Amino acid sequence: MPAKTVLDLPVKSPLPATGSPPSELTNHETLWLKNFISKQTQQTYRAVFREFCQLGQIASPDALRRVTSADIIAYRDHLITEKQMRPRSVRNRLAAVSSLFRYLKNAQVVTLNPVEAIHRPKIDPNRGVTPAMATHQAAQLLGAPDTNTLAGARDSAILHLLFFTGCRVSEPGKLLVKDLYDDA
Repeated sequence: MPAKTVLDLPVKSPLPATGSPPSELTNHETLWLKNFISKQTQQTYRAVFREFCQLGQIASPDALRRVTSADIIAYRDHLITEKQMRPRSVRNRLAAVSSLFRYLKNAQVVTLNPVEAIHRPKIDPNRGVTPAMATHQAAQLLGAPDTNTLAGARDSAILHLLFFTGCRVSEPGKLLVKDLYDDA
């Protein structure tokens, strides 16, 4: 039988099974994750939470309540030195853990959020990690579809939507006619 997380959800972990947590913690992980609309965010935050518990050997609700800023600093330093993560990835992991503690604090399960006072690695907000396309490359790509055909007009509209809104590649495929409205 897999070990239980401190919030009573199964996880593959070398941590010993701790039994069921007190009823006030039952399903808090599920409720916390349900706050996020994106399934990707839910999966990522769940994985971060489980990694944090495994690294910190947090195997009971009481152990979770005893997490201090020193524990968070140790986790941050582990991510930087042992896992050699980039600053943005470390910040994202700390944001996930902070989100959990903020939820638990609001639910009055813990009294404080130990992540709040922790300094996070600095990042340059003006420098992205995704390579940018040159202006002439974007213009060439936008001009590629043959707009005299129905498929070409569709492809051109999709490319323009992607370039001028910055939406995710999966989003245009989910659009419906009723989603279109005219401001004029």
